[in-house]
Amino acid sequence: MKKSAIFLYLLSVGMVIFGFITMYVYGDYDAEKLYDRGSKFGHIVGGDAYNYIIIGIRGVGWIIAGFIAAMMATAIVIVDVIREVVHSTNSASDRSWRVSRDMVEKLDQVTVEK
Repeated sequence: MKKSAIFLYLLSVGMVIFGFITMYVYGDYDAEKLYDRGSKFGHIVGGDAYNYIIIGIRGVGWIIAGFIAAMMATAIVIVDVIREVVHSTNSASDRSWRVSRDMVEKLDQVTVEK
């Protein structure tokens, strides 16, 4: 489970970084140079304002997905810690119960011998 939490944390960091890159990188749009050396990255519709809105929303979507992956990883870590605590508590209570039972048996043997 810890490996999956680490994977989700790394995925989360990647998604957040990609979200910020998506939000703030807008390709150069020069109609004359578009097909020579210009970038088409970020040009979805004809107007720049609409493109900025669409790209910003996509970036926020990637960032939110990254935060969700981080929350899932944190939940996995919390569940693992709770399981370890419960397991160690059960082991300790089993040991104390066994010790108590052994003491009672020894006392019974001593009383029977007298």
